[in-house]
Amino acid sequence: MCTCLLARNLYLFDEPLAGVDSTNAPIVAAAISSLVPSWPNPADGAKTLTALTAEQRRARALRTVIVVTHSDEQAALFPGANVLTLERG
Repeated sequence: MCTCLLARNLYLFDEPLAGVDSTNAPIVAAAISSLVPSWPNPADGAKTLTALTAEQRRARALRTVIVVTHSDEQAALFPGANVLTLERG
């Protein structure tokens, strides 16, 4: 999760909940979901839309968050992210 502290345009998480217990999985998922562009997004350091700088607005518009999981149950924990659910079959 250290990489999340850096301003990036693309975040790719490959099975971020693997090995995480069911109590902490929602906490990890919420931290990742906070990176998803939304109005307002605390990950951009602003609590309201009016507090965003032009640079923060551009960064928000360019950011993409992709999460790869193996179950629809895990995918549901990441609202707003582009979720790829891999299944056997």
